[in-house]
Amino acid sequence: MPQQPSLIERLELSTGSTVSLPNVGSISYICSMTDHLAPLAAAVDSARGVWGEQAIESLPPGALMKLMEGLSEAQRLLDAGRARVAAEIARQSRPELGPAGLAKTQGFRNPTALIASVTGSGSGEASRLVKVGEATRRA
Repeated sequence: MPQQPSLIERLELSTGSTVSLPNVGSISYICSMTDHLAPLAAAVDSARGVWGEQAIESLPPGALMKLMEGLSEAQRLLDAGRARVAAEIARQSRPELGPAGLAKTQGFRNPTALIASVTGSGSGEASRLVKVGEATRRA
C-alpha cells in the first residue's frame, strides 16, 4: 500500500499565498479565503488517509504517530473554531441588546447558559470558550 500523505504542510489559498501550519506533514489543501473550515476538513482528511478503514491495531508505529498528529491538529482547529463562535454568540447576546440579544431570543438568560446547553458542557467550560474567543479575536 503506498504511503498516504500524513498531514497538511501548507494551506494554499486561492489568492496564491501560502500559510504554513505547525507540526504537520505533506499535503496541500486549496480553498478560498472565506472557507474557515477548510483547514479543519483538510486535517480530518489527512487523518482519514492514514487510518481510513484499517483496524487501529494494524497501523505501524509511524502511521500511529502521523494519525495522532493529524487528529491533534484537527482538535486544535475545532477548539479554535468553537471559541470564535462562542465569542460571537456572546457579542450578539450583550446586555445592551436586552430582549433582542441572541441568548434571550433563544430562551436563555445569558450567552454562557446558551452555549452550555448547545455544547452539553457546564457553565464553566462555556465561559472559558467565550473568554478564549474574545481574547483571540482581539489578538
